[in-house]
Amino acid sequence: MKPSPGASHVGPALYSLIHKGIRHRLYTFSISAGRIDYSNDDQINEFQKNLTALVASIRFHHTAEEKFVHPLISDRIPGGTVKLEEEHKIVDRQMSYLTGYMEGIKAKTA
Repeated sequence: MKPSPGASHVGPALYSLIHKGIRHRLYTFSISAGRIDYSNDDQINEFQKNLTALVASIRFHHTAEEKFVHPLISDRIPGGTVKLEEEHKIVDRQMSYLTGYMEGIKAKTA
């Protein structure tokens, strides 16, 4: 892949590989959501455990990215992380909704 003219060369491995991994994990998690038997307490408990771990890892990723990667981007492109940080807030809100929905599903099956 050829970099855009004027783009800094951070290297695709620094920024893209981790995001590919996260997308893969989200994809496989989504498949498991479609396969779960929501009347099965063991499956619900396992799914909730996996959701909690997924959310924690994404929040950890966002924190690390904002602390270590975004300053590098901002040094080269002032204001270049504003949209990224807004997207992180949206994703965080969506993850909070998901965990809330899961708690509601679990409460109904208890």
